[in-house]
Amino acid sequence: MGSCRICVSLWQELEKMDRQNMQINSLVRYVTGICSPRERTLVEQWLDESRENREILDNIDLIYNTWRSRDRIRSRDSHAALKKVKRRIRANSIRKAVYKIGVAVSIAAGVTGSFFIIREYAGTSSEPVVTTLTSAEGIRSRLSLPDGTKVCMNSGSTISYTSDFGKRNREVTMSGEVFFDVQHDRSKPFIVNTSDRKAQIAVLGTEFNVLAYPGDSLIQTALVNGSIRINFPDRNLSMDVVPDEMVTYNPASGKIGKEKTDVRQVMSWTEGNLVFRDTPMPDVFRQLSHFYGIDFTITDTDVLSWSFTGTFRNVSLPQILEYLRISSGLSYRTEGNDETKNRIIVSKEAPEC
Repeated sequence: MGSCRICVSLWQELEKMDRQNMQINSLVRYVTGICSPRERTLVEQWLDESRENREILDNIDLIYNTWRSRDRIRSRDSHAALKKVKRRIRANSIRKAVYKIGVAVSIAAGVTGSFFIIREYAGTSSEPVVTTLTSAEGIRSRLSLPDGTKVCMNSGSTISYTSDFGKRNREVTMSGEVFFDVQHDRSKPFIVNTSDRKAQIAVLGTEFNVLAYPGDSLIQTALVNGSIRINFPDRNLSMDVVPDEMVTYNPASGKIGKEKTDVRQVMSWTEGNLVFRDTPMPDVFRQLSHFYGIDFTITDTDVLSWSFTGTFRNVSLPQILEYLRISSGLSYRTEGNDETKNRIIVSKEAPEC
């Protein structure tokens, strides 16, 4: 259902550009700087016609530059990755339909980013269909769930829900980092489960952020407004959270903490920004890894004891790494190939002789 709305909206947007004698290929060539002088003139005339036209170009420019920044750091064949996903699906002997939704430039739908939709078809018609949304690595995606709940998914995050979502229940399972702006429905609480089932968040209508990437040692939930209740099944414990509070849970140690937090800083990633305030370096590289979809290895343990302060607004990863090199005396290099995910190796810069 969600994929149909996105495709229709994108198609309508492209049709609109066609009716206005403006092709998307011309806009892409304009953004990349390879258009002809006549084409540049036509695009700029089209931009002057309306604010909506300028917003369309701004979105194309943002998406292009995001992908270009990611590709500077890692060279990964997305088509090969999709083939691997399909092979894995077939190996599980489950009938699944895989749809790759390309870059969405639809202003009307309010959808940006790139993500996969995987539908798992049950063996019998009586069993519900599972839909899984996966945000592409290095990209943040915005979309709406069938009940009208708005979500923003960070790089490499997933959300799954069944075909009866919104009918009998409103329950999703997520991994990664997701911001939820929940549509209020008193009769059907909105339930968020982390993929490892270590935490469950129950709400009626509110805004909150959940961080629970596989492999991370912590699960974090921060509340913007409204109220939520977090259940920890392993601990047989529940905790109520009020706005501007963040709950941190370490499943390995069983430790749970709650503290006041700056939700604007926590939510900065949804606007394409990164904000660090005396942040420990392990957390800095963890956030960079999630945000840009790339792994980091720190070779000097001294670096892990440092902290960092800085604000980056829609900045590419190479620019951030250069800033860290200049300001903090770090050096870095890239390792990886077409078969493995690229990795950034970080160390202290060698002192000058």
